[in-house]
Amino acid sequence: MMGRGAVRVRWMTPLEYARLMGADGYNLASIAPSQALFGFGDAVVVPAVSWLAENYLMPLVRGDFESLLLQSAQA
Repeated sequence: MMGRGAVRVRWMTPLEYARLMGADGYNLASIAPSQALFGFGDAVVVPAVSWLAENYLMPLVRGDFESLLLQSAQA
């Protein structure tokens, strides 16, 4: 949030981080908030990694630079 020359940030809660990672049903009650934030902080969502692998990594491995250029132009 910005206003009157100040910038303020609201930190996300462990539950919000869990939801971003697709772990809505994960029980965080027995975990200290700092441990939950640490655990989710370095996590990467599997569908995001799959998409990157399919659309960028594998075309690079195959040498299919044309499809990479087309995707870059569409973005």
